[in-house]
Amino acid sequence: TGSGASCTSGGKTFYETCLVKETCIEGSWTGGGYVSAYYPNFTYIRPYCTTQTGKVLNLYATCTSNTEGVLGRCYGKRQCPGNVGQQNNGSTTACNCDGQKWFDKCSDTCNLNGSNANGGSCGAYQTSPSAAPKGYYYVKDKCTTSNGEVVRYFGLCNGTDCEGNKGPCYGKTQCSSGTIAVDPCTCGNYTYGSSCVVKCPYEQTAVDCKAGQSFTQRCKDNAGTWYGECK
Repeated sequence: TGSGASCTSGGKTFYETCLVKETCIEGSWTGGGYVSAYYPNFTYIRPYCTTQTGKVLNLYATCTSNTEGVLGRCYGKRQCPGNVGQQNNGSTTACNCDGQKWFDKCSDTCNLNGSNANGGSCGAYQTSPSAAPKGYYYVKDKCTTSNGEVVRYFGLCNGTDCEGNKGPCYGKTQCSSGTIAVDPCTCGNYTYGSSCVVKCPYEQTAVDCKAGQSFTQRCKDNAGTWYGECK
């Protein structure tokens, strides 16, 4: 290839200097293969070219390439976050190549394991904060799965969460249907109270009874007033 000042004459170009272009270059890549005099981390294929100084360079298949039908030692495998993965046979031993670890599939480190910390506990659920499981409230995001789904921590409405925070209805009792919550608190689609009293379906009291009627006690309210029947 020409170099330096040039001069054109008779349809030809003349240069001050002519340089010989080296086409056999060590460290180059070609068709998914790697060209080098020696590279033990990759899979040897064949001699590839000879430099102008007589140095023979070889062609190698990289860790995961298919070059000229030769497969790299970890062909078809992938790298995983935190090097946590497994092979198709269930083994968690990595395929090591070029100082890196390769697996058939990655193990998702973002799981649904809950947390016991700071004197409390949290459950882990793959749901939105507004769709908290019954009896739970949103605490914080835990992690994101490899599929992009967010896993979040949720604490018990009447307990202490894994951040050490007391729930919105801390220390109260969940009141079942058919009962009335005293000092009510609602959280996680449940109603809680400092206590739960049974609903009294009767409306008459002793003062409602007329002459000749007797009063039968049935139930009383939280203030201690008895309700029942006048007969």
